[in-house]
Amino acid sequence: MNSKRTLELIRKSIEIVNTFEPKTKLDEKRKAKAIELLQLNVARVKANEPIDSGIYGKIKELLSHNAKSTIIRVRAQGKSDSFINVDGKRKPLEVKTNGGRVESLFTMNEKAKATNYIRYTLDFIVKAGKPRKDGTCKPEEHRYFDGVMTVKTFIEILESTKAYKVIGHNESDKERAIQSDSKKLYKALLASGAVDYVADFNYTIADFV
Repeated sequence: MNSKRTLELIRKSIEIVNTFEPKTKLDEKRKAKAIELLQLNVARVKANEPIDSGIYGKIKELLSHNAKSTIIRVRAQGKSDSFINVDGKRKPLEVKTNGGRVESLFTMNEKAKATNYIRYTLDFIVKAGKPRKDGTCKPEEHRYFDGVMTVKTFIEILESTKAYKVIGHNESDKERAIQSDSKKLYKALLASGAVDYVADFNYTIADFV
């Protein structure tokens, strides 16, 4: 049975698709692919089957390409999710959401690929606390962040806040993933100076200093 959290991912994914306005025929193909992914997972919900827990991230990735991009599918592992323009040059852009896996980013950072960039979206609901004796309770909190920064900066934030965990059952498939419920992470992201994502914008290196 699908949890409230996975059903919420479907709802947010539908919201992203509905607000995306295609500018080119390739944009239309990307939106069509996103709708296809959604329909598949909505069908799983109706059949009471587990949905793809990565649906939100995949749709975010699909719709993060600039108008000139020819990519119309979710990229294979090992390839850049998308690209942005920095000082007139096309630079690799990784797209991560919530508790996404980041082992590849740590590897990238260790190889000194500091000029690679990441668009990270945190969209997390902290549930309301249990009622206290006086009848009050900690209210529900919606933590939201969506910004672009260098991979180097993002890894520094994860390490300084210790906002990552190791997932995987076997030694061979263990890797690090973002601890999306970390309050320290949320505060660090808000204070990071990350820039807004604009698909066709020409950023400068100074935007990321």
